[in-house]
Amino acid sequence: MALFVYTQRNTLLHRLHPASKAVWMVAMGLILSIYFDPLPLLALFLLNLPFFLVGRLPWRSWAKPFTYVLVLGIIGYFIVSLFLARPGVFTRYPELVGVTLWHIAGEEFILGPMAVTIGGLLYTAGQTLRSLTMVLIIAVFVYSTRPNDLVYLLSQARLPPKLVFIVMVAYRFFPHIFKKLSTVMAAQRLRGWEARLGNPLAMARQFMPITIPVLTETVRLADDTTRAVESRAYGTSRFSLHHELKMRRADWLFTALWLAVATIFVWIYIGFGVGPL
Repeated sequence: MALFVYTQRNTLLHRLHPASKAVWMVAMGLILSIYFDPLPLLALFLLNLPFFLVGRLPWRSWAKPFTYVLVLGIIGYFIVSLFLARPGVFTRYPELVGVTLWHIAGEEFILGPMAVTIGGLLYTAGQTLRSLTMVLIIAVFVYSTRPNDLVYLLSQARLPPKLVFIVMVAYRFFPHIFKKLSTVMAAQRLRGWEARLGNPLAMARQFMPITIPVLTETVRLADDTTRAVESRAYGTSRFSLHHELKMRRADWLFTALWLAVATIFVWIYIGFGVGPL
């Protein structure tokens, strides 16, 4: 998966201070955690879109994983929305969201009533937009932030060195595992392997040719990391930073922009009740 990998390029996003991008990510996470209405979520996505475009992101290589996120999100959230058929679940637009388009099961059903409603469709659209926006922002942060700059940012935040190390290992570890997973799956497909739907036990057996090589690589990588840490006596003293990053005018403007956006969205949520369904 090419989503969570740093790529060295000379773009606006790459030149920004990592603290500015961290503020952007946290501000968006705050807004996305309280909004469910797809209309403001769509506005938020469009507000972020220009920054994705000027960053010259690798859309071609990202198209496939983002398609997976979009399709799985729509399917998963739509299934959940089928169970939101009881009155009172939605409070913002009770007249609109309560309209039933297709009745599937009534109260006598063991899992409760199921139906396709306007509210359920709005819920599906909103949740999909939330997931897509957050995954995209995290991917952009990783794509445009050097690992060394992230170490500097975490160190300046006075986090314990061991916690900084854990974050950095995860930062480098998961992209490697995702790449290994893609390689193994491609190799097994060339040998005629394919996943077929069936009972859970049979499906678990099908994935053994994928699971074993990936687990082996995970254990090997963890062992190599442990040996490297021990050989460098990591943790015996505080580590030193070899460079210092300073906030420039563009960084302050970027930070102020997203703090203002977060403030406005929270004010609209509290003052006008916009956000929930």
